[in-house]
Amino acid sequence: MFLPLWESKRRKFCGRACYGLHQKQSSLNKNSRDCKFCEEVFIKNGASRGIYCSVICYWNDSFARQVIKQCIDCDIKISQNKKVKRCLKCLGKSRRGSNHPRWVEDRSKLQKEDRRGDSAYREWRHQVWLRDSFSCKIGNPDCEGRIEAHHILRWSEFVKLRYEVNNGITLCHFHHPRKINEEMNLVPLYKELINEKTL
Repeated sequence: MFLPLWESKRRKFCGRACYGLHQKQSSLNKNSRDCKFCEEVFIKNGASRGIYCSVICYWNDSFARQVIKQCIDCDIKISQNKKVKRCLKCLGKSRRGSNHPRWVEDRSKLQKEDRRGDSAYREWRHQVWLRDSFSCKIGNPDCEGRIEAHHILRWSEFVKLRYEVNNGITLCHFHHPRKINEEMNLVPLYKELINEKTL
């Protein structure tokens, strides 16, 4: 192909075909990499970092580099987390008794928590139910739901009367007061109902 003198000085390739081959070759030279795991030559695509030739090589290399951690007590495989030193079973054993972080050396300082659901509360509730024959004291046609032992004078305010049987009354779920104001207004009525029973 004949080119004018001015164009022959400017152009490096005789045509588009040769230019395309040159670009392809330079791209291959620029993007060719050696796989870190299998060491085969591959062409890096635009999205990858060009370290591994495939996902399989990436996973195989990550497993090869993985250090297997073992429990310091029983040699079972455990999590790769740096902070984990024992398996759950050995961790539970290692935190018992005096090894527990909340261990109290002087056992006389331990006090039983005074809360609802403990044995004293369950006994008080049972005694209230027995006195009221396991039925709602209001006993009208609106009664429905399970029976509940209700403190006439509030649990949180009257600590000394918490386990006093005469401070309790059996009510059904429907008649059990939901609000503090309701509770305070109904105290005289509940006391009257209890006094009727005890007479």
